[in-house]
Amino acid sequence: EGGGDAREVLRWGGSYNSGRALDDRCTFTSAAGPHEDMPVNCVQWNPARSYCEKRGGGLPTEAQFEYAASGLAGRTFVWGEDSPTCADAVWGRGWPSMGLEARSILCKPEKAGPGPLPADSSENPRRLDRLEMPTGTVLDLVGNVAEHLLDAYIEPETECWLKAGILRDPICAVGGPKVPTVFRSTSWLWGWQSGMATSRGKLDPGQSAITLGFRCARPGT
Repeated sequence: EGGGDAREVLRWGGSYNSGRALDDRCTFTSAAGPHEDMPVNCVQWNPARSYCEKRGGGLPTEAQFEYAASGLAGRTFVWGEDSPTCADAVWGRGWPSMGLEARSILCKPEKAGPGPLPADSSENPRRLDRLEMPTGTVLDLVGNVAEHLLDAYIEPETECWLKAGILRDPICAVGGPKVPTVFRSTSWLWGWQSGMATSRGKLDPGQSAITLGFRCARPGT
């Protein structure tokens, strides 16, 4: 979802950071601005979910995201098993002046400053972080921003995930205002390892970050 659409989310309680350095990497502006084609970041889980539901969809589940991020084929990455280069996805794009560790600046940007890139950026013409579907192209399945998902964070060894047989589009529990939620994928700032289809993280649903965004899943898409 682009930065322009995010203004509706802001009215529902999203966050906007202003200032210098890292805080300037939020893509929100109160009026149309320079980030309209950027992925949304700095949004909390609750307004992100509300936004998707008001548009006839919802946040993707972990199962849905992992299925897409594995190329619908159980791969490590959407494109296969090889680790990504800097041209394959948007990751590792910090700058030393931001006070970051060396592992965060492996893909130092030449044209744009540190931060996310447009969802279909021409700066990386060979990007592999996308999946062609009958309903269209799913972008940024590795990197740019990590993503809020619908699920509450539950350890994989729990009974819910250990049921016998094939689980069809499973979800153990939905997150909530006081329930830790799940995020998936890596971001423009982090290393590529978090971009593996099976990688997952735990989040306070009240958190927002320059590295964290969301997308909406809709029936038939």
